[in-house]
Amino acid sequence: MHARATLSVFHRSPLECATQCSPARGTLPASAPEPVAHRLHLPAFVWIFCFSLGIAIVQWCPVLPSVRVLIPVWLACLCICWSLKASSRVSSKGFRPPQVSLLQRVSAANRATQGNARHHTDSCIDNRTDSNKDIRLCRFMPILIRVALPLSVLGLCVLSGMLYSVWRAHWRLADSLDRRLENRPLSVQVQVTGLPRDLINGWAFEARIVAGALAQRVPERVLLRWYTGARTGPFTPPQRPAAGLPDLRPGQLWQMTVKLKHNHGLRNFHGFDYDAFLFAAGVRASGTVIGSGRLLRDEVCGAWGPCIERARFSLRRALDQVLQGKRYGPVIIALVMGDQNGISNDDWQVFNLTGITHLVSISGSHITMLAALGSLGVFRLWRRLRLQGKQLAERRPAQIVAASAGLLVAATYSVLAGWGVPAQRTFMMLAIFWLSVVWRARIKSVTLLALAALCILVLDPWAVLSIGFCLSFAAIASLMLWGSRSKQHVSATPALVVSGLQRLWDAAKMQLFMSVALAPLLIGLFQQYAFVSPLVNAFAIPVIGGLVTPLALLLAVLCATGLWPSAAVWLADGVHWLLETVLVAAHGLAGIEWATPDFPAVPSHWIALGMLGLFVFVLPKGIPGRALGLVLLIPVLFFRPPRPLAGDWFMTVLDVGQGAAVLVSTQQHHLLFDTGVRSSANSDSGSQVVVPYLRAVGIDALDELIISHSDIDHAGGAGSVLQQVNVKHAYASFALNHYLEREQDALQRNLLVKNPQATFDYCRRDVSFEYDGVQFRFYHPSEIKGMPAKADNDHSCVLRIQGRHHSALLTGDIGAAVEARLLQAPSPIPATDVIMAPHHGSASSSSMALVQAMQPILAFAQAGYLNRYGHPASDVATRWRNAAQLYLDTIAAGAIQIRSGANGLWVNCARASRQRYWDGF
Repeated sequence: MHARATLSVFHRSPLECATQCSPARGTLPASAPEPVAHRLHLPAFVWIFCFSLGIAIVQWCPVLPSVRVLIPVWLACLCICWSLKASSRVSSKGFRPPQVSLLQRVSAANRATQGNARHHTDSCIDNRTDSNKDIRLCRFMPILIRVALPLSVLGLCVLSGMLYSVWRAHWRLADSLDRRLENRPLSVQVQVTGLPRDLINGWAFEARIVAGALAQRVPERVLLRWYTGARTGPFTPPQRPAAGLPDLRPGQLWQMTVKLKHNHGLRNFHGFDYDAFLFAAGVRASGTVIGSGRLLRDEVCGAWGPCIERARFSLRRALDQVLQGKRYGPVIIALVMGDQNGISNDDWQVFNLTGITHLVSISGSHITMLAALGSLGVFRLWRRLRLQGKQLAERRPAQIVAASAGLLVAATYSVLAGWGVPAQRTFMMLAIFWLSVVWRARIKSVTLLALAALCILVLDPWAVLSIGFCLSFAAIASLMLWGSRSKQHVSATPALVVSGLQRLWDAAKMQLFMSVALAPLLIGLFQQYAFVSPLVNAFAIPVIGGLVTPLALLLAVLCATGLWPSAAVWLADGVHWLLETVLVAAHGLAGIEWATPDFPAVPSHWIALGMLGLFVFVLPKGIPGRALGLVLLIPVLFFRPPRPLAGDWFMTVLDVGQGAAVLVSTQQHHLLFDTGVRSSANSDSGSQVVVPYLRAVGIDALDELIISHSDIDHAGGAGSVLQQVNVKHAYASFALNHYLEREQDALQRNLLVKNPQATFDYCRRDVSFEYDGVQFRFYHPSEIKGMPAKADNDHSCVLRIQGRHHSALLTGDIGAAVEARLLQAPSPIPATDVIMAPHHGSASSSSMALVQAMQPILAFAQAGYLNRYGHPASDVATRWRNAAQLYLDTIAAGAIQIRSGANGLWVNCARASRQRYWDGF
């Protein structure tokens, strides 16, 4: 058979044999794939999301990505996209095996006829084998292209967003303060650009530096504070600065002498990042005004910004006159123009506990409601008006005119509100909706949301840093999800029956859905969740959104125009009564203990999984595995931070500026040493730093509160801590109860301690206690003076902590004389692994004898940036650096976490762990 088959080949003509060995040109093998056209079938919102993601990624980078790296990567990605696209075009035309010319076929056939049959047969087999390899490659190429091409294009979108964000960041970083000019008097011309804010005996305002001898070496936008010069204590109530300072107004041009410094706010774990807030706002330095300035020009001219701010300032003054003396007058002003500076901390606490913060500030719902009312009014009016015997609706469609009117109303209100992130998001969505009406295009809701986010981030790449950005878009996304679910339920109830009650029930269900959908995000951002939020919002949304806000805007019109002053006063009383009714009810619900439980700070990846789990759970019915989405909520609801083992301890040195506050935790107990500084009657470290951190790490009770001495930078936050945290026992070197009574009288308000059964003792020498195998012992003071008329630094409590593996010493503000007595006592302080530099590292403390006797592994100092005392002293810092393995201060490191364990001391710094690319510029 084989010989016959071979002979049969020889009996054919050379051309016939060559044609059999290689397929004819233009023909396809039977196994070749069908022609397929490769196109990108990704929704538009995916491309938009990837570009926006690239912008957002840069804002969370600890170091700004290098353009020299990004551009080559971007070009490489572009080349990959181009080559894959070219390959897809070739693939879509179908597979063509390797072609063999007619001359090659005849030559091969001649060799076969000359007796080289075996060589010819092997050649044919090789050609067929190569063709089969190409066929297999052709089958694989469509799959490769379909996967690689979209991924490469999406990567190109992300890189494009990153390049744009880096370009904007370079411009902003270039506008910085020269280090050599920091904290030096500078004579400059400044223009007031923002609404001046009342301080205690002074103003705070944003300004633009227009001219000066060194104007090129200072940033354009700065935040300035202007005080009268009279010293005011931390208990001085807020006063109007009009008596001692000029009446500042936006748009004014001043010649003044200022001292500027780089933005350097407090940096704590899970705390508010003030530096990021100022950087996002474009404020690149802050400072104070020295002496009295000279007004150069009072009228507004130039850019639109000062003109708009002057109009907002005039409106606020007019509203202040009719709302003066009213309890919730500042809330009404916030509803009208977004100025929240007058709202008290107590009111903010109630709003947070009841989940109505979005109602007392200008949100998207307010802008959308006003835009809808404006559109509806213009729509009905336009359809009825006639011009020259012809209806206006025939000349221009009423839908387009109504949409344009609504957009104009939204733009006006957004600008009046200060152009915040919720206002930007709402206006962008309405603008895109307006374009869809004009162009008669259909835009999906998810694409609309993505376009709004893109527009905001293109205009302001740092908007992603604000909490409002996340909450605003998450709330709208939940509303869209609710809308898609509600379309599935068609009511069989007659239309006449579906009345107000049914609508209220639907609104209540929608509010409950939003509250549940946003739960993981709210827990992650605020470490609290208001279970009463659906109930409070059920009656607060209709009243505040449907009545109070429109009436407040009508009041603003009456005040701005000066028409009918008596009606403005009457309307102000009515609006305030409506608002007070709602907020009093909310205040009562906020007092329920279980209404707003605290949650520890949950890692961001668990928050993302929790949001994903809720999304899966609320998918339409019929999709299998919906209930499994609730499993992803378990880490969010039951997350607990790590705790030390028995005999070990954790320490957190909080960044409270020029003050002291240290938290020490054992396996099941917690101790707080000092409470930070009180800076004003309404501001102290206890409420702003200590309590939020305790909530973030899951601590709801303190077993021991120790106040080293009665200085305002150590005891300033004691009242807030006792008021908001369950403190079981307290130590102090003075009569703490008398101190609290004096503070209560100075602040003119009642101080309600959360745990009335708390007991108090003095921190005498040799008093000791033990928690979970960790020993605590006081080494100072030896005698108690009761309640001294003036705080005595040398009377500070000195506490030593001895764990299973390491020890620590907290020293308060003792001086070198007390240090010598402690070292020369019959039972002197032994060597310590971790030590607090006494008195914030001042030159009068940290003697060489103490430093050599302690032999610490780690020494730390708590001080404020560019404080007037010069703490910590340079020679003291050098002394500790030479003696200890590691020296840290809260100015450079921020808050410091120290963990004692069998593997040694573990140290973490807030500024290093939460570093952003603008730090240090």
